[in-house]
Amino acid sequence: MPRQAFPLRRCDIFKSYRDALSFLTVIRFNSPDFDGRKAVYSFVPVGLTVGLPLWLFYSYAQGFLPQTAMAVITVLYLVLITGALHLDGLADTADGIFSFRDREKMLEIMRDSRIGTMGAVAIVMVLLIKAFSAYSLGNPLYFLLIPAYSRFSMVFGFYMFEYARKEGTAAAFFGNFSPLIFVQGIIILALSFLLGLPQFIIFNIAFLVFIFLITRLYRNKIGGITGDMLGGMCEASEAFLFLVAVCIW
Repeated sequence: MPRQAFPLRRCDIFKSYRDALSFLTVIRFNSPDFDGRKAVYSFVPVGLTVGLPLWLFYSYAQGFLPQTAMAVITVLYLVLITGALHLDGLADTADGIFSFRDREKMLEIMRDSRIGTMGAVAIVMVLLIKAFSAYSLGNPLYFLLIPAYSRFSMVFGFYMFEYARKEGTAAAFFGNFSPLIFVQGIIILALSFLLGLPQFIIFNIAFLVFIFLITRLYRNKIGGITGDMLGGMCEASEAFLFLVAVCIW
C-alpha cells in the first residue's frame, strides 16, 4: 500500500520545530498532537539549536579554559542534551549489523536492550573521536554546523528508506516525504560557506560521501531502516564530520 504524503504547511512550522526539539533533545513540550512526520522537516533547525550553545561556548571560552576541559564539556553536553538517545541507537545498530547474521536476526539483536561488544566499541570510538576533535579544533563555527549536519543525515534516512519493522517507536516518523524536506539543508549549506571555499567544498563532499556509504551499508544489510539505525547515522556522521573538520581546519 503506498505511503500517505505529509506536506508541511506554513502554519505547521513552529509545531514541527517544537515536536522535533521534543524528540531529539531532553527539552520537552506538552504536545498531545505530536506529529513525528512533520517533525522531520525541522531536524536541521533543531541541530542548529543543539550546536548554538557550543558555538557560543567555544567563541568566548577559548583563551581562559584549557582545551582538555573544553573537550570534556563538549562531549558531556552532546550526550546530555540528547539523553544519549542516539548513542543507544548507535550501540544497537553496531551490535546488529556487525553480528553478520541474516536480516531478521540483526533486527532482533537491535531490539535487545543489552549492549554487546560491538556496541560498546562503537560508543567508545565515537566519544573518543569527538573528544579528540573538540580538543584540536579552533574554528567555533564547526561546533554550530556539525550537530545540524548530523541531524540532516537522518533526513536522508527517512527519505530514502522504508521502515524496516512492522511496528516500532520510529514508525510514527515515516511517510511519503516531499523533496521539500531537503530545503532545510540550504540553511547549513549557506552557513558552511563561511568556513571558506576550500573547506566548504571538502566538508560538504565528505558529508555526501558519508551519506552514500552508510545508506549503501544499510540497504545491503537490512534493506530498510529503524530508529536505532537513524540514531547510528546521527552519531556516526557527527564523529566523522568532526574528524573531517580537524583534517581540513
